Amino acid sequence: MSVPGEDTKLGELILLCLSGGADRDQVAQLESQLAGDEAARRYYGELLVIYAGLRQSPASLLGSAGADDATLRLLEETVEGAGWTGAATGVDEDLKPARFSQQEATGEIERYARRQLEAYLDQQRREERLNRPERREWDFADVAAWAARATGHFVARVVRAAKVSAVLAVIALTGLIVGLHFHANRVVATLADSADAVWETRPESDRLRCGWMRLEEGLAQITFKRGTEVIVQGPCEFELRSANRMFLQDGKLTARVPPRATGFTVHTPDTTVIDFGTEFGLLTGGGRADEVHVFAGQVRFKSARRRRARRWEQSLTKGQAATVDTTGQVQVQAVKERPVQFVRTLEETNEPGQPAGQLDLADMVGGGDGCGRGSLGRGIDPSTGRTVSTDSVSRVRGSGYLETPALGFIDGVFVPDGGDGPFRVSSAGTTFSGFPDTSGTCYRTILNGAVFRAMPSPVHAGRLSDGEAHEGPSIGMHASAGITFDLDRIRQVRPHVDVAAFRALCGVSETVAEFASPGGAPRGVVEFWVLVDGQRRFSAKLKPVPAESKWIDVPLSAEDRFLTLATTGANDCTFCWGMFVEPTLELRTK
Repeated sequence: MSVPGEDTKLGELILLCLSGGADRDQVAQLESQLAGDEAARRYYGELLVIYAGLRQSPASLLGSAGADDATLRLLEETVEGAGWTGAATGVDEDLKPARFSQQEATGEIERYARRQLEAYLDQQRREERLNRPERREWDFADVAAWAARATGHFVARVVRAAKVSAVLAVIALTGLIVGLHFHANRVVATLADSADAVWETRPESDRLRCGWMRLEEGLAQITFKRGTEVIVQGPCEFELRSANRMFLQDGKLTARVPPRATGFTVHTPDTTVIDFGTEFGLLTGGGRADEVHVFAGQVRFKSARRRRARRWEQSLTKGQAATVDTTGQVQVQAVKERPVQFVRTLEETNEPGQPAGQLDLADMVGGGDGCGRGSLGRGIDPSTGRTVSTDSVSRVRGSGYLETPALGFIDGVFVPDGGDGPFRVSSAGTTFSGFPDTSGTCYRTILNGAVFRAMPSPVHAGRLSDGEAHEGPSIGMHASAGITFDLDRIRQVRPHVDVAAFRALCGVSETVAEFASPGGAPRGVVEFWVLVDGQRRFSAKLKPVPAESKWIDVPLSAEDRFLTLATTGANDCTFCWGMFVEPTLELRTK
């Protein structure tokens, strides 16, 4: 038996009518509900059949609750009047009350009621199953499909995010490139003036942008946008970095800084110089220690090798000079004790005889042009005239004067020996008769960068001082050896200047004391010679224990052609480690 969810009251009303306890209004109400609701009519038919069967059962089944005949007739009339009969409801004909005895009716009613109860319980179980959440068994294919869908969604999002990021990155990179382009190509200075300037690549205009420049010779005045005036002296290589900053790779400059440009900074490979409204000169490169000279005001400088230690930041004031070597060691002294020639005004160059730069003879020995392009450690074998890439011990006899036309400004080399009379010292046949009688044996290479060896010890750098250490460029010339430079070749490539002087510090490497026998006779005594066109301009016999050294300062004129440097020693040349330190030719304007 099915019971509609909202017919609880309907069932009570039907039972009330069947039991005879209903009044006319309640009967009318039942009639109205049965007429308009087919489910209610079916429900009424089922109850009517059960009630009719119970009416045929013994009285104990109904008790005293049975309806009178008048009420039943009223209900039948009501049902018939509504056009509904038990047959229409699908009620079993076998259950019609007229066809059963009392015992049979009771059995049939019980069976019918049991079927209805089972049907009702089955319906409840179906509804419970329908309302129960579905339990799904784990399925690898479903999980794989779910994972594939999730992965697809994730990949799609990642790809979308990557596309957006790529677009943004391209936009940012484009903006950065454009910004850097304009920044790198902005005008930071002006080429204000020059004197006999020879550029490696001449600037396209006087408006100078950031970048590298090389002045081969002469002078150039550069005015930065913030007002600093810088005079660079050729040969000089530098980089303009901003309107108040530059980098000096090699060469000399003088800077005059107005108050509005305070903080003007010059970097070198070993030093940083910061100006505070002053005038200073700076020298770097060529293997020598950096030098800072202050002509007015104050500068602060620090070693790039020790940039993390604040104690290496030092200040210099007017009249002071400082040297900063490659290890970061600093020495401060008076400007007058450091006779480096800095050009402070360009007007000075209009007068003959003004400084116009220097040439490094050690660089020429290394295959360069005197401007720092030679190779450190390269040299020439004086017994053969051939160039060598490293120092070597030959201990062979010399072969007289050997010309070296392929070596630029070097005319030739030789192993000096005066035992047989005048000795040839130039390609033009110039001779010199003042050399002593030597063994005529070459012991070592003439080298750019003095290095020596006491067997079986390793090669080490030579060391020479005049009260302070000098670690600039040097020519190593173990006795006995000689080399001649052609000054005319230098003048041909620099027609606007004259070679005014030769300057160097000479002596035996102080490292001899670390190897020579203590308490014995002086070892390594070397005689140093400087000849100009075969004429002696300087000579000195020096020993390393105790250490001895001398400065050479030889004036040169426009008529002088050949400059010869030589070392000689006794027959036993052990520890004759001769050196020419900072060997330079001073240039002046014509």
